[in-house]
Amino acid sequence: MLAEAYMGIKHTHIMLAFFSIIFFNFRFWKYFIVKRPKWARIVPHVVDTFLLLTGVLLAVALSVNPFSMAGSWLGVKLIFMVLYIAFAVLAMRQSFAQSSRLISYLICNSMAMAVIWMAMMKPQLF
Repeated sequence: MLAEAYMGIKHTHIMLAFFSIIFFNFRFWKYFIVKRPKWARIVPHVVDTFLLLTGVLLAVALSVNPFSMAGSWLGVKLIFMVLYIAFAVLAMRQSFAQSSRLISYLICNSMAMAVIWMAMMKPQLF
């Protein structure tokens, strides 16, 4: 069943990833100084949950194991995802110094670019 739905899941995953990154950048700059409204704190969790769900479905549909040699790119991509989330949390903390938030923002976007690169190139790492 997943094999037939692969293209739909893949395009949904790409759309959600694009929306997640664009929305993170929008929220960071729009609410850099002022407090974020409640919807801007809830929507990213919903989007990222569906992003994770579609990612798991794609891995299952393709039979890719992130802990195997052939799927090592997926394991590294997951590490980059965790770093993306961690630095996004730091960047959005308004209690931190602005310079720390800007550095976290830059690292977060670097991690997002690394995730995209890993997904597109799928390099064999081991």
